[in-house]
Amino acid sequence: MRVSAFSAAAAAIATSILLANGAVAATVVGAKSIHITTAGPTYYIQISEVVALDFGNADVALDTNGGSAFAPNNYGGSGGPGTAIDGIYSAYPLEYVSVGTAGDYLDITFANATTLAGLSIYGRPDCCSDRDIYNFDIRDQDGQSLYSGILDADNTGHVGSVAFDRPVGGGVPEPATWALMIGGFGLAGGALRRRRAALSCA
Repeated sequence: MRVSAFSAAAAAIATSILLANGAVAATVVGAKSIHITTAGPTYYIQISEVVALDFGNADVALDTNGGSAFAPNNYGGSGGPGTAIDGIYSAYPLEYVSVGTAGDYLDITFANATTLAGLSIYGRPDCCSDRDIYNFDIRDQDGQSLYSGILDADNTGHVGSVAFDRPVGGGVPEPATWALMIGGFGLAGGALRRRRAALSCA
């Protein structure tokens, strides 16, 4: 079977499209919740605010955007878990502080699964900054881990942040995309054939 120059060119273009959509450094698609534990020297978790931005720049963790927060305990006198997603960066007692036992955690759940652009955790600005180091695990709606790491807010800004890449198209185009691409190549090939035929007759 003979392969025409047009077919070879079409195959080369299709291959380059597939290779251009390679892996990205870190994307978080389908995020539904964040599980936060301490990575510091004590069991205490102290969080002033959790900000989880989508690519529309909306804070999907925010309680007014449908986010919710749960923790198994709360240090007496401090705000409850909801203070970590109220949109207010504040000091004690208007922040979430755990009782400091092994296994303490804070779970933030979004109203809908989303693609995250970034995550920031704000620590306590007025005391005990060595507790402002956090393990985090971003999970999908089935509780499967999508991305995990450590955020260190033990700094002058009292914030630890991570940014994620915007997802690009998948490596394999959908059938409709293939149909459009093949149809376009066919039309271009037909136009070239007609042009050659017209030139040879002249």
